Amino acid sequence: RPRSNFDGSKVLFESTLDLTSELDANTSSSSKNLYVWSDETGISLVNKNSQGDIIESNYGWHADFDQKGEKIVFQTGEQLDLSDTNTHSDVYLKNIDSGKVSLVSDQTVQVNTPDGNDLLQVGGISPFISPNGKYVGYQKYLYQTEGSYMFLHDLEQDITVPVPGVENTNDSPHFTSENIETISSKGLLFW
Repeated sequence: RPRSNFDGSKVLFESTLDLTSELDANTSSSSKNLYVWSDETGISLVNKNSQGDIIESNYGWHADFDQKGEKIVFQTGEQLDLSDTNTHSDVYLKNIDSGKVSLVSDQTVQVNTPDGNDLLQVGGISPFISPNGKYVGYQKYLYQTEGSYMFLHDLEQDITVPVPGVENTNDSPHFTSENIETISSKGLLFW
């Protein structure tokens, strides 16, 4: 769904169309691309890495941006950061002005249990950025352990914490269905 910044001067949206004549024959015609329309600059393609190369998302972008229209969060299975080594979908943050792309979601966390089984928390999906651009909420892509599967990342302090009270009750790896609707310094609202 399209997202607007606070005053409507920028709109983030997806389209399968080449709206900027930047796509090439190697880009799938069925791939959705991320665009920002700005009342100052028109339409810009934003699904590019820090070097300006076009990136694709194998699971959909699930993109969101802050109310100033300066930061975009999205998910992709592509490795856009060398520290992204889990080969699964992860959450990234893109600064629209600088073009810098940063990994937000934690990488694989291995938990050794008393019975000797190794349980995993991998990657990140369905990101949402707070209106003030300070926090990113997301779910683990693959979750196979007890505890919360929703996480909140503080961009200023560069720390990630689990959201308490959102417990995993499935013993097998699964995808979650909650969607974060808004985030503040006091908590988050999801369904």
